[in-house]
Parts: sequence; structure tokens; C-alpha cells
Amino acid sequence: MVVIGVGRMGRAHAAKVRALADSGAGVALAGVADRDAARAESVAPALGTAGVANYRRLLPRADAAVVAVPTGQHFLVARDALRAGLDVLVEKPLAPALDQAQALCRLAAAGGRVLQVGHVEWFNPALAAARGLGRAPSHIRAYRTSHGRGTTADVDVVHDLMIHDLHIILHLVGGEPEGVAATGRRVASDTIDVAHARLTFPGGCTARLTANRVSPVRTRRLDIYEGPTRLAIDFLQQSAVVTARRTRGRPFTTGPFVPPATGHVSDVLLTQLRGFLSAVQRGDAGAVSGDGVLGALRTAHRVLAAIAAEGRRVPGGRESTSVAVPPARLNP
Repeated sequence: MVVIGVGRMGRAHAAKVRALADSGAGVALAGVADRDAARAESVAPALGTAGVANYRRLLPRADAAVVAVPTGQHFLVARDALRAGLDVLVEKPLAPALDQAQALCRLAAAGGRVLQVGHVEWFNPALAAARGLGRAPSHIRAYRTSHGRGTTADVDVVHDLMIHDLHIILHLVGGEPEGVAATGRRVASDTIDVAHARLTFPGGCTARLTANRVSPVRTRRLDIYEGPTRLAIDFLQQSAVVTARRTRGRPFTTGPFVPPATGHVSDVLLTQLRGFLSAVQRGDAGAVSGDGVLGALRTAHRVLAAIAAEGRRVPGGRESTSVAVPPARLNP
């Protein structure tokens, strides 16, 4: 396996691949690449591998690749790796444009390759527990905030942070929303830094999402409501708690759904890479396949379209108020 792009996330991926190799997981780190040659060459020795500037030199050496380059380069690099016959894990979002993401999915299918996307929260143990509930949610509330460090500077907050919750919510509900309303504003960059969205689904479920990368606090929370019952997931604490009202007007009763913490925090990035290796062996990337995340990507574009449509009516386009956008009619 090779890792292409060794910025913050790429270095983390490369270290995990090396750890898997050392553990006898049946994988080897064949090299790392970065357009900053000095960076690649400085990272490689500690990983016991080669570092190059031109990622194409590494493709013949490997069967699989992790693509962790800036978002604007995802399509080009992932396309080259797929064309070279490699299975590919791409950091989210899959591609900046829908047609590029769809083209990558078609290319992977035509070549019989696994194309997986780095929606790492899918591998969080708290969410894994929640997925086993089989609930029919009536309302979902998602909060995802960061303080600006460690986020992706070349992409808006919807594709940077909110995309995680969009992917999860669409799978929980079982389809894409029929209505999208959104607000957003720029604060510290040339793209949207704070976004709020309201999704309405066939059948009546609603979801409200907040994504903020200029917050003083870091939050990763998902609350799922079904009647009087709430399942509260904290992705940072890797915990899930069920809260239910026993009878009308009486106090809530609360109990942990996930087994009590053992003091060990699961390494979700390592779990994701193990999942990628398993997907390669099976030939099926499941819910985090390229096709599996297209709905979230379409919805992210609809959220941004809602923000932009109202932003055109606001001086400077710095803020927007709610506006609904009909579903996109695109074929995966």
C-alpha cells in the first residue's frame, strides 16, 4: 500500500499502515508521496519506506493506495490510482464536484476495484452500537464544531465537517432528503465556516445539523429521537446513552447503551484502515464505498446551494437566511 499526500492526515494514515504492517496484518507500506518533496523525504525514514514527489512512481509498486492530498486534487490522483489497477481509500470528500465523484465510482466499478471514502466516524464504536438499534427516527440533531486547528483549509465547512453527519443521517433514515434549508456565513476564510441545515425526509423525519469550524470548543454529537426516546451519541467520548420517558410527565430514565468505558479509546483511523483491507479482500466497500457516499455529497451540494442562493440577496454574501432547494436529479 502507498500513501499519497503526507500532510496531517496523510502522515496519520501512513503511521497506521506501518503499524498494521508491523502487526502482521498482511500489508506493507510501499512508499509515501507528496508534491512537497522535502516533506515526503522527511516523513519516509521514520516509516522505513521511500518518499517521492511524483506519486505516479509509486503506483506500480502497490496494490492499494490511500489518497490524502488536498480536496482539489482528489479526482486526479484517485483516477490515476484506479486506472493503474489499485484499490483506493480517498479522504473525504470523495471529490469537489459531483460529476468527478460519479466518474470515480464508474471507473472503480468498471475495473472491479474497491473505492472507499474516509468517513471515519462510520467506524466509531458508539455509532456501530447505534446502527444495531434498527430505529425509525422522527428527528435527528447533529452538532459538529471545531476550533479551526486540524480542519481542511481548501474546502468549506459543509464538506469539511458536516459531510460526516450527512452520511450517517442518510443511512439511518434510509434515503436522501426531499427538502433542504440552510444558513451559513464566512468568518475566517474565503469559504463557508459556519453552517446550519434543516433536512426533511419522506415519511416525516427531520434533521437539523450545525457545523462550525471557528468555535472555541470541539463537539461531535448526534441525538436521535424516536417518540419519547433519545439516543445521544458522543463521537469524541465514543459513548451512546439512551434516555426514555417512562410515562407522561414522569422523570426520564437513563441508561448506557454502549458497555461501560474500559479506559481504552478505540483508534477509529486504524479501524477504518482495517476495514479498508477487509473490503479489498471481499471486493465490497459497503456503506463507505464511493457509491455509498454519493447521497451525502449530493446533499452537501444542496446545502451549499441553499446558502449561496440567499447569499446573493445579502450585501457581500456574508450571511444567508433559510431557503429551500428541491432534490438534485443526478444519476450516480
